[in-house]
Amino acid sequence: MLVLYMSFIDDEIHRRLFEEVYITYRKQMFLVARAVLSNDSDAEDAVHDVFLKIAKSQMQKIGSIQEAADVRNYLLKATKHQAIDHLRKQQRQRGVERGDDGRETEGTGGQQLLKHRSTPFFAG
Repeated sequence: MLVLYMSFIDDEIHRRLFEEVYITYRKQMFLVARAVLSNDSDAEDAVHDVFLKIAKSQMQKIGSIQEAADVRNYLLKATKHQAIDHLRKQQRQRGVERGDDGRETEGTGGQQLLKHRSTPFFAG
């Protein structure tokens, strides 16, 4: 996957930075996504989406962050928000679900925690 992401980055300095970020943080990002999604495959998809967005349009921002802890925080927060967005998308695709009483109900399946974020993490 690293080669795919690198194909979107023109600048050699940003390529090296991306490779370092990818190697250093992808496992931590996966753990954050898995904690939200409770599924390894979905967690991998969320992490992939974050890295793809970074490679396509966020390397300037990553390059401008001075502290390693701030890069880590940025990546983990982006991953958490992407995982939440992935969960929302799954809920929309399910559409009609069964309630506790066996009747069909419209809505989110009772996962109200997902309503706290109204703006996308990546502007672009």
